[in-house]
Amino acid sequence: MLDSELEYVLIQKFAYYYANVQHNNAPTNFFYSIESISDRITDDQQVIDIGCGINPFKGLIQNLIGIDLVDVGADIVTSVESFQPTKKFDVAICFGSLQFGSYDYVLKQLMLIDKFMNEKSMIIWKFTPNDYVMHDDLDRFPLSEDILNDLAKKFNYIQSHFMHNINRQQDLRGYTTWTRKN
Repeated sequence: MLDSELEYVLIQKFAYYYANVQHNNAPTNFFYSIESISDRITDDQQVIDIGCGINPFKGLIQNLIGIDLVDVGADIVTSVESFQPTKKFDVAICFGSLQFGSYDYVLKQLMLIDKFMNEKSMIIWKFTPNDYVMHDDLDRFPLSEDILNDLAKKFNYIQSHFMHNINRQQDLRGYTTWTRKN
Protein backbone atom coordinates (compact mmCIF):
# COMPACT_ATOMS: atom_id res chain seq x y z
CA MET A 1 0.00 0.00 0.00
CA LEU A 2 1.23 3.49 -0.83
CA ASP A 3 1.93 6.08 1.82
CA SER A 4 -1.15 8.34 1.93
CA GLU A 5 0.83 11.52 1.20
CA LEU A 6 2.55 9.93 -1.79
CA GLU A 7 -0.77 8.50 -2.93
CA TYR A 8 -2.31 11.98 -2.76
CA VAL A 9 0.53 13.46 -4.85
CA LEU A 10 0.21 10.70 -7.44
CA ILE A 11 -3.55 11.18 -7.64
CA GLN A 12 -3.09 14.94 -8.12
CA LYS A 13 -0.51 14.37 -10.87
CA PHE A 14 -2.86 11.94 -12.58
CA ALA A 15 -5.73 14.41 -12.20
CA TYR A 16 -3.61 17.15 -13.78
CA TYR A 17 -2.61 14.87 -16.66
CA TYR A 18 -6.16 13.64 -17.22
CA ALA A 19 -7.78 17.05 -17.01
CA ASN A 20 -5.28 19.07 -19.03
CA VAL A 21 -3.43 16.70 -21.29
CA GLN A 22 -5.71 13.75 -21.90
CA HIS A 23 -9.12 15.37 -21.45
CA ASN A 24 -8.62 18.87 -22.87
CA ASN A 25 -5.38 18.31 -24.76
CA ALA A 26 -4.92 22.02 -24.29
CA PRO A 27 -2.11 24.25 -23.12
CA THR A 28 -2.47 25.49 -19.56
CA ASN A 29 -3.21 29.03 -20.83
CA PHE A 30 -6.27 27.79 -22.76
CA PHE A 31 -9.25 29.77 -21.37
CA TYR A 32 -10.94 26.58 -20.15
CA SER A 33 -7.88 24.69 -18.87
CA ILE A 34 -7.80 23.63 -15.23
CA GLU A 35 -5.08 26.20 -14.45
CA SER A 36 -6.77 29.06 -16.28
CA ILE A 37 -10.09 28.48 -14.53
CA SER A 38 -8.36 28.08 -11.15
CA ASP A 39 -6.46 31.35 -11.68
CA ARG A 40 -9.70 33.26 -12.33
CA ILE A 41 -11.39 32.04 -9.15
CA THR A 42 -10.60 34.07 -6.05
CA ASP A 43 -9.93 32.56 -2.62
CA ASP A 44 -13.14 34.03 -1.20
CA GLN A 45 -15.43 32.45 -3.83
CA GLN A 46 -17.41 29.34 -2.92
CA VAL A 47 -17.15 26.77 -5.72
CA ILE A 48 -19.03 23.58 -6.52
CA ASP A 49 -17.75 21.15 -9.15
CA ILE A 50 -20.79 19.19 -10.33
CA GLY A 51 -19.85 15.81 -11.73
CA CYS A 52 -16.28 16.36 -10.55
CA GLY A 53 -15.06 12.88 -11.43
CA ILE A 54 -11.53 12.55 -10.06
CA ASN A 55 -11.82 16.09 -8.65
CA PRO A 56 -9.02 17.72 -10.69
CA PHE A 57 -9.62 21.18 -9.18
CA LYS A 58 -9.00 19.86 -5.65
CA GLY A 59 -5.96 21.62 -4.21
CA LEU A 60 -6.15 24.38 -6.84
CA ILE A 61 -9.34 26.10 -5.67
CA GLN A 62 -9.56 26.99 -1.99
CA ASN A 63 -13.30 26.78 -1.24
CA LEU A 64 -14.25 23.83 -3.44
CA ILE A 65 -16.77 21.06 -2.98
CA GLY A 66 -16.79 18.35 -5.65
CA ILE A 67 -19.88 16.20 -6.06
CA ASP A 68 -20.22 13.21 -8.34
CA LEU A 69 -22.79 10.48 -8.70
CA VAL A 70 -20.29 7.62 -8.72
CA ASP A 71 -16.66 8.73 -8.53
CA VAL A 72 -14.87 8.18 -5.24
CA GLY A 73 -12.65 11.21 -6.03
CA ALA A 74 -15.59 13.42 -5.10
CA ASP A 75 -15.85 15.16 -1.75
CA ILE A 76 -19.46 13.99 -1.66
CA VAL A 77 -20.75 11.06 -3.72
CA THR A 78 -24.29 12.16 -4.55
CA SER A 79 -26.57 13.26 -7.34
CA VAL A 80 -27.61 16.85 -8.03
CA GLU A 81 -31.11 15.84 -6.93
CA SER A 82 -29.92 14.48 -3.57
CA PHE A 83 -27.29 17.13 -2.76
CA GLN A 84 -28.16 19.25 0.28
CA PRO A 85 -25.82 22.27 0.29
CA THR A 86 -25.16 24.09 3.55
CA LYS A 87 -24.15 27.28 1.73
CA LYS A 88 -24.63 29.11 -1.56
CA PHE A 89 -22.02 29.04 -4.31
CA ASP A 90 -20.42 31.75 -6.43
CA VAL A 91 -19.12 29.40 -9.13
CA ALA A 92 -20.35 26.08 -10.50
CA ILE A 93 -18.09 24.01 -12.72
CA CYS A 94 -20.04 21.61 -14.93
CA PHE A 95 -17.53 19.80 -17.11
CA GLY A 96 -19.56 17.34 -19.13
CA SER A 97 -22.01 16.55 -16.36
CA LEU A 98 -25.19 18.42 -17.30
CA GLN A 99 -26.19 17.11 -20.67
CA PHE A 100 -27.56 13.65 -20.10
CA GLY A 101 -31.19 12.73 -20.61
CA SER A 102 -34.03 14.79 -22.04
CA TYR A 103 -34.36 18.57 -22.22
CA ASP A 104 -36.78 18.39 -19.28
CA TYR A 105 -34.26 16.45 -17.19
CA VAL A 106 -31.44 18.90 -17.98
CA LEU A 107 -33.80 21.77 -17.14
CA LYS A 108 -34.76 20.09 -13.84
CA GLN A 109 -31.08 19.75 -12.89
CA LEU A 110 -30.44 23.40 -13.79
CA MET A 111 -33.38 24.46 -11.63
CA LEU A 112 -31.83 22.62 -8.68
CA ILE A 113 -28.36 24.02 -9.34
CA ASP A 114 -29.81 27.52 -9.61
CA LYS A 115 -31.05 27.14 -6.01
CA PHE A 116 -27.44 26.39 -4.94
CA MET A 117 -26.11 29.60 -6.50
CA ASN A 118 -25.73 33.13 -5.14
CA GLU A 119 -27.50 35.93 -6.98
CA LYS A 120 -24.13 37.06 -8.38
CA SER A 121 -22.63 33.86 -9.76
CA MET A 122 -21.01 32.05 -12.66
CA ILE A 123 -21.44 28.61 -14.25
CA ILE A 124 -18.61 27.21 -16.37
CA TRP A 125 -19.64 24.53 -18.86
CA LYS A 126 -17.94 21.85 -20.92
CA PHE A 127 -20.20 19.78 -23.15
CA THR A 128 -20.38 17.63 -26.24
CA PRO A 129 -21.84 19.74 -29.07
CA ASN A 130 -25.03 18.56 -30.72
CA ASP A 131 -23.31 18.04 -34.06
CA TYR A 132 -20.69 15.63 -32.73
CA VAL A 133 -21.44 11.92 -32.46
CA MET A 134 -19.95 10.12 -29.48
CA HIS A 135 -19.39 6.41 -29.88
CA ASP A 136 -20.90 5.25 -26.61
CA ASP A 137 -24.33 4.38 -25.32
CA LEU A 138 -24.91 7.48 -23.18
CA ASP A 139 -28.08 9.48 -23.78
CA ARG A 140 -26.80 13.03 -24.29
CA PHE A 141 -29.07 15.98 -24.78
CA PRO A 142 -27.90 17.78 -27.96
CA LEU A 143 -26.54 21.08 -26.63
CA SER A 144 -25.65 23.94 -28.94
CA GLU A 145 -24.73 27.59 -28.57
CA ASP A 146 -28.35 28.63 -29.17
CA ILE A 147 -29.82 26.11 -26.72
CA LEU A 148 -27.29 27.06 -24.03
CA ASN A 149 -27.96 30.75 -24.63
CA ASP A 150 -31.72 30.17 -24.26
CA LEU A 151 -31.16 28.19 -21.05
CA ALA A 152 -28.87 30.91 -19.70
CA LYS A 153 -31.60 33.51 -20.25
CA LYS A 154 -34.16 31.34 -18.39
CA PHE A 155 -31.97 31.60 -15.28
CA ASN A 156 -30.99 35.25 -15.75
CA TYR A 157 -27.42 34.50 -16.87
CA ILE A 158 -25.48 35.99 -19.76
CA GLN A 159 -23.54 33.53 -21.91
CA SER A 160 -19.99 34.41 -22.96
CA HIS A 161 -16.74 32.82 -24.11
CA PHE A 162 -18.50 30.19 -26.19
CA MET A 163 -15.96 28.07 -28.05
CA HIS A 164 -15.19 24.62 -29.35
CA ASN A 165 -12.02 22.79 -28.42
CA ILE A 166 -10.40 22.87 -31.83
CA ASN A 167 -7.30 21.05 -30.60
CA ARG A 168 -8.88 17.58 -30.66
CA GLN A 169 -10.97 16.77 -33.68
CA GLN A 170 -11.42 13.19 -32.48
CA ASP A 171 -12.97 14.33 -29.18
CA LEU A 172 -14.58 17.68 -29.87
CA ARG A 173 -15.94 19.58 -26.86
CA GLY A 174 -17.69 22.88 -26.45
CA TYR A 175 -17.18 25.38 -23.63
CA THR A 176 -19.11 28.38 -22.39
CA THR A 177 -19.47 30.57 -19.32
CA TRP A 178 -22.68 31.92 -17.82
CA THR A 179 -22.47 35.01 -15.63
CA ARG A 180 -25.19 36.57 -13.47
CA LYS A 181 -24.52 39.94 -11.87
CA ASN A 182 -27.66 40.59 -9.81
